[in-house]
Amino acid sequence: MIIFTIVYLSVTQLSKASLYGVLNIFTVNFNDISVQHLDKDSTNYILLQNITEKESDLINAKLKIFFVQTSENEDILSRHACSIESAARLHSDGLIFVLMRSKYILRKSTSYKHLESYENLYIVHFNEEDIYSGTSLSRLNQTKRKQYIHYFSISHMSDFIRTALLYKYGGIYFDLDVIPLKKFHEFSNTVALETSVGVNVAVLVFVKQHLVLDLQMDIQLQTISNQFHALCWNCLGPSALTDALKDVCDHHQLYIHQKDKCHEIDIQPSYVFYPIPYQQIPQFFRRSSDNVNYLLKNSSIYSIHYFHHMTMNIPIEIKSPFAQIAEIYCPNVYKQLMNENLSNNSSNFLLTNTNIILFCLCISFLCIFILILIGHFLSYISIFRKIMFAIRHKFYKTHF
Repeated sequence: MIIFTIVYLSVTQLSKASLYGVLNIFTVNFNDISVQHLDKDSTNYILLQNITEKESDLINAKLKIFFVQTSENEDILSRHACSIESAARLHSDGLIFVLMRSKYILRKSTSYKHLESYENLYIVHFNEEDIYSGTSLSRLNQTKRKQYIHYFSISHMSDFIRTALLYKYGGIYFDLDVIPLKKFHEFSNTVALETSVGVNVAVLVFVKQHLVLDLQMDIQLQTISNQFHALCWNCLGPSALTDALKDVCDHHQLYIHQKDKCHEIDIQPSYVFYPIPYQQIPQFFRRSSDNVNYLLKNSSIYSIHYFHHMTMNIPIEIKSPFAQIAEIYCPNVYKQLMNENLSNNSSNFLLTNTNIILFCLCISFLCIFILILIGHFLSYISIFRKIMFAIRHKFYKTHF
């Protein structure tokens, strides 16, 4: 009981978001049941166009925004649909491309029904070979990448895809768990810091064939060829881009708002794209009496990143900051979003906290088991010493 109390207090003093992230990585079901062999005339599914069929739009459009779903789900989560709708509403003069690994999307998907009304929005299928074609990442098509946990496989594919997309076509890339709050027209060759020494890759803006993207792809290829460890989730994304930026910046330092020192790359402080630190992100989903105007009316804040891998099991409570923002920025999706959470609000919350308790129990039992092993080991050493002493004593007594 004492050990459990110590472990529980230690865990609860850590970021709850971090613990959610660890648990979700090992417990989440991505539901990657492919329907590749499904009859395309099925009434339940819509066959998606391949992104290669939109090549002329990708080349000619002045403003392009990319979202990428690298799992093979045939649906779009309502939370992700909110991000997509917000981008489509804010950038009505641009084209929004939602790339799905699945060849099909559910015809009866509520998210799809809410999004299909936007004429500037295209939901398309992609395969890796097409995206990498024409870039140095085309060498990946001949590479067998060993992955140990499916989540990291999906994460690494996202790192490759986003880099290749922006290198080939230029534009704006958003992770699906980023809700844009303002127009991004003023940004060019822009990233934002995650820490003082590294960048986040959830929001990226680049012109096509930018040098730093070329360098990042080289670093990615070099990383996977040098005994790459699949469990290093950030090696191909944030870490690789940070290293590429340091290669082009003076004195290998990341300078905020000093484009002349970083090959015309505008490095933003973290609050511009990521105003809520991941340690505090669970509160974004909790009911709050605070008004969200501090986020919406701050001219320096352009988006919210809600770290889906850490928060996927946290329900969106009514009057939470997430709910307030969704009502304004994704009104079509908002009702679906809240209905889903009302139906399983308590169960999801209980599951999440139960996981925390189970995690603490497992660590406690592991500590007890290790202590028992150490105790047995020490007792065996003591017995061994006594035996050796008796043998030595008998030897001396016999010979002397």
